[in-house]
Amino acid sequence: MITVRFPSGFSVQYNSLNKIAWDNAGSHGAMLYGSNPDGTRNTGWSVHVPAECIVEFIRPCRTYQAASESAEAEMKQEIAALRKEIRALTRKVGK
Repeated sequence: MITVRFPSGFSVQYNSLNKIAWDNAGSHGAMLYGSNPDGTRNTGWSVHVPAECIVEFIRPCRTYQAASESAEAEMKQEIAALRKEIRALTRKVGK
């Protein structure tokens, strides 16, 4: 499995790709491929990766925006706090 990290922080993890071929010594990026059980490159789907990306060979498979995951958690906490405040204000108005 291969993870590609873009300069923006967005990451893509590929389940079935496990081979890499660099274009012009890596100056133009790389092509990612899958392989057959005998080790030969399969003829299926492949991906071109720009040179400014980081290519990692790691396990978990998902796509995500790493920079925004913590921001999303903070936003959920703020929403929960606002809901509590609205409930308290509603009780005060009702009295």
